[in-house]
Amino acid sequence: MSSHQEQQQSRFFLPDFCQLQSLFLLILTAELLAIVFSLVLSATPSWQLLGLISMLTQWIVLMSSALICTFRTRMEKYPVWLIGLISYFFIMLSTVLCSVIGIWFVYQNADILRFGAMNHQQWLIVMRNLAIASILGGILLRYFYLQQQYRIRLAAETNARMEALHARIHPHFLFNTLNSIAALVQISPDQAEKAIENLATLMRATLKDMRVMVNWEQEIKLCQRYLELEQLRLGNRLKLDFSIEDVPETFLIPGLILQPLIENSVLHGISRLAEGGVLEFSAQLKQKTSKAGVKITGVEINISNPMPPEDNKRRQGHGIGLNNVEQRLKLLYQQQAKIQVEETEKIFRLTLWIPEHRST
Repeated sequence: MSSHQEQQQSRFFLPDFCQLQSLFLLILTAELLAIVFSLVLSATPSWQLLGLISMLTQWIVLMSSALICTFRTRMEKYPVWLIGLISYFFIMLSTVLCSVIGIWFVYQNADILRFGAMNHQQWLIVMRNLAIASILGGILLRYFYLQQQYRIRLAAETNARMEALHARIHPHFLFNTLNSIAALVQISPDQAEKAIENLATLMRATLKDMRVMVNWEQEIKLCQRYLELEQLRLGNRLKLDFSIEDVPETFLIPGLILQPLIENSVLHGISRLAEGGVLEFSAQLKQKTSKAGVKITGVEINISNPMPPEDNKRRQGHGIGLNNVEQRLKLLYQQQAKIQVEETEKIFRLTLWIPEHRST
């Protein structure tokens, strides 16, 4: 989305009443108000009164929504105060028209459609409806505006947190990789050149917006480039066991989400063992059932590696990396993505569940 489109979206604070979901919620709210009004106006429950109030309320809501929906594209270019003023006018206009038509429906007098033919009592009904609509319409528009401002503030806070996590992950592998390249320059220039290419790829990945989704193939290749750098440093001490089943190359996941997990396994596990060890990585496309009974397609990723004897340094290192990734997943997926860690004296296992990304 361009910055111009984002600016227009931030100005237009009303829901999209052209969509059935927004319209349904508005109709439901209007019906609840109609029930409240019917209970207030009559000491005894009256289905006839409820029917009349419901019909009037729903027609006002539908007409106002239709007008806002029709002029939405044009109104998006206007400032916030003008959008609110026009929307408020549509509510008042709909209230007057629907009230007059409602009075005609009750009294069955065609002359009522001429404003001059309405008597004092009928005008009082119209004015009463206008007063109620002006209060409720103003409250509703204010609510929509505050709700939209809250969403903008929440999005800004989310972006700031994502950028903070970005900055913390960025130097985490940079300095270790530079040390590896420095050691290779004199020994093997060709390998050093390859390492620089891999580092450049990793750096480009860290400079991208971390909210952007990448396909599975890109993320796996990024992990492989990182592991190539570590194998130059660790040699035969780092052994790999990769297994990927049924995961489409186009499956979307957050960029730079797997590399920090693999880096943790190498830096705080295998690299600290004199004999090294095997980094096991497996991924499989699966379906899980949510608590609501909905089947969700996603990728289950398992990472395991041997660990050195227990110490505080190892725990702290794993904690920082996992915490960063876990926070990113929570910001992007709320509670749908899961990380589970199982740690023993000799083995560290991590299971990550990433649901299928759905565009909104």
